[in-house]
Amino acid sequence: LRLIIWGVVVLTLLVVFVWWLKPGSKQTVTALSPRRQELVPKADPMIEPTTQAKQIGLFVLVDSTTYLVRRTSTVELSAALDIALRQVTTTLLDLPEGTSAIPAGTYLNEAYVDQHATGYLDFSNHLIKNHIGGSSAEYLTLKAILETIHLNFSEQIKKVQILVEGREVESIAGHFDTSQPLDVQVKDLSIIHI
Repeated sequence: LRLIIWGVVVLTLLVVFVWWLKPGSKQTVTALSPRRQELVPKADPMIEPTTQAKQIGLFVLVDSTTYLVRRTSTVELSAALDIALRQVTTTLLDLPEGTSAIPAGTYLNEAYVDQHATGYLDFSNHLIKNHIGGSSAEYLTLKAILETIHLNFSEQIKKVQILVEGREVESIAGHFDTSQPLDVQVKDLSIIHI
C-alpha cells in the first residue's frame, strides 16, 4: 500500500514538473487602471533618458525653523520629467535633520506628471504620522515641497497633488486642504486653510 501511495505522489510531482516546464505556461498579467495607463510615460526602448549634472534649488529650514530659504545642490538629473521630479523631491526628502520641513522618515513612493502639467507626489504615511503638527509647521512643509517644484520645473509643472500611500488626503496635519492639486507658486493665500 505504501509503495502505491509513493508511486502516486512521484507521478503527480512528475506531471506538475513537466507542466511547469512547458513553454507558455508562465504568463503574468498586470493591469493598470485606465487613468494610470495614460499617465505612464511612453518610453522608446531604443533611447535611454540621459542624465546630466545640474544645480537644483531646494527650500530648507533655517536656524529658527520659522521660515524657509533657498539652497542649491548639484545632482545628476534625468532628462525624463517624471524621473527628474522624483530625483528633486527625493533630494528634498534627504536633507539633514533640522533643515527639512518634511517629517523625518518620509520617503517618496512615486512621482509622475499628467498631461495637464499636474505633478503627483505619492509620499509614505510618515508624512502624516511623523508630522509635528500645527498650522505653521504644516504650511512650511507644503511650501517647501511646492516652492522646490516651482523653482525647478516652472515651465513643466503648474500644480502638485499630494498623495499619501497612493491616496488623496484631506490634510497633512489638519490645517490646510490637500485634497485637490495645489498651485506650485505659493502665495500666502494660495493654500486653502481648512
